[in-house]
Amino acid sequence: MKCMFHSLLFICSISVACAQDPTGDIPEGARWVVGGTFALSKIGDNELRGSKSYSGAEKEANRLATFLPGMTIMFNLERSTVPGRSEYLEGTTHYGIPVAVLARDISANDFGNRDTTDVVTHQSYTGCRDLACTLEAEVGIGYSFKIEEEDDERLVLYNPQSELRIIHTLDAFDQNEARGYSTRVKDRVHPRLKVHDGYASEISTGCGLTRPVQPLIKVPKDQYDTLPLTWEVNSLNWSLKALELFDVGKVELNAEGTHYVGRLNSELGVGTESDEGPVALDFTVFAYRDSEWTNPDFYKFGGLAQTVTCRKRNPIAGQPLPRYVKNAFLYFDIQEGEQPQDFPLDPVQLPDQFKDNKELQDELRTYLPRAFFYSVNNARQYKELFEYIVEDTNIAFPSAVANVIARLNATCGPQSRAECADIVDRVGALRSD
Repeated sequence: MKCMFHSLLFICSISVACAQDPTGDIPEGARWVVGGTFALSKIGDNELRGSKSYSGAEKEANRLATFLPGMTIMFNLERSTVPGRSEYLEGTTHYGIPVAVLARDISANDFGNRDTTDVVTHQSYTGCRDLACTLEAEVGIGYSFKIEEEDDERLVLYNPQSELRIIHTLDAFDQNEARGYSTRVKDRVHPRLKVHDGYASEISTGCGLTRPVQPLIKVPKDQYDTLPLTWEVNSLNWSLKALELFDVGKVELNAEGTHYVGRLNSELGVGTESDEGPVALDFTVFAYRDSEWTNPDFYKFGGLAQTVTCRKRNPIAGQPLPRYVKNAFLYFDIQEGEQPQDFPLDPVQLPDQFKDNKELQDELRTYLPRAFFYSVNNARQYKELFEYIVEDTNIAFPSAVANVIARLNATCGPQSRAECADIVDRVGALRSD
């Protein structure tokens, strides 16, 4: 599958307020994750999704969405008002992910008050002390640096407290960033992405069901022509946009010029059971913009399509229940900048953490009350999954990878996390054989 990821996209579920400053200065109040922690999703439940796509798809509010490595920068932090979350702060990561994090895992001081803020380190790695790399040094999680020198060939990082100086070629530094090892803060706006998403309810299907060509999707023109930032999560606007974005239908203006009318090209969904059971289809559309784009009203669209395998039937209710996410495809615009989009978009098939090891995925499913594509249960597994996605897809933009993990991941609760980590490690060992 072709994958050329040089544009932005991504995947959080609500609009994120971003402090805009072209100099890359960190906004007041930004802090950082100390050491690393698991974060709850800040996305609300969506009952319509559970009824239209598959049972459990609506359960989002208390999902352990992702792992945040040390030195993840947090913006717009506020004490959570959600019942049961009094010890949590809610905010947005520098990758643009909306999360809730235990306050004890967030720094007491502002990031902007640190002595060194140009580059931060999220994963330990071996750095070079000279350009030829004849001398090496260990760079640890939580290290931060000032950019001492920079030219067309190299980047020199220096920490005055430890007196550690690391020299990167530009290619080596770019690779470190792409793999999530470090983040350049200087001369950049953070968070990088502003994202608003919605559920394409009219083309999503439940376990073993199909979506017929009729009825048509009809939306008033003045409603559809508004900024996507204003669209509600279940607005029909998202379903209309999804027809062209995913290449499953067409959208036309009616003869009176008052409504956009969308129609499927053909029946959508899998009404018969596969060898693994019935199938559900779930479609999400994202409106996103790069914080460095000049027009504040310009958005692009992308999407996430999930195929969910379901059990043949629930012996109690008689209805099929979700088993696991079988495939996930990311749709994005490969053009950089503020150029208008051409639909449909090109899909990128995301790598399957479990591949052919569905028995182990089913074993893990006994600990998790939802369908999932990825499962991260310790810091090492997050690092390994991040690298796996980068290597398999050539996605070079770390915000994209971090957001993909946050959307498709399910982490076990504290009581069972060690057992879940063991299952995922067994999967990894089989996958690498």
